[in-house]
Amino acid sequence: MAVSSWQWLWDFEDRARRDGDAARVRLATYYEIAERVPFDSPDEQLAIYEAARALAIQLGERWFEMFYEHWVIEVLLFGKQQPRLALDRAVPCARFSRLPNRSSPRFPSASICR
Repeated sequence: MAVSSWQWLWDFEDRARRDGDAARVRLATYYEIAERVPFDSPDEQLAIYEAARALAIQLGERWFEMFYEHWVIEVLLFGKQQPRLALDRAVPCARFSRLPNRSSPRFPSASICR
């Protein structure tokens, strides 16, 4: 059975809490923080998602990097109405999702940015 991206996110956070890994707990909770920001504040949402993406890169969590890149693209497209910039960022994300080694024991679905 496939694991949804949301269940994967919650499982990741639970594991990080059990392991006492504060950085990975923070990584998993950025999404909830950004979702509390009103839709008419796309710059604030974008800043949160970019910070999350930077942390994912720092921690070597490639799937989280793609997860948050997806939300950056969503904000650029729908919140800031910058389709060209969104497309420029979506292309590398889509390419990554199609790489043969894209599967991960932490994120079994390759549905992000597809």
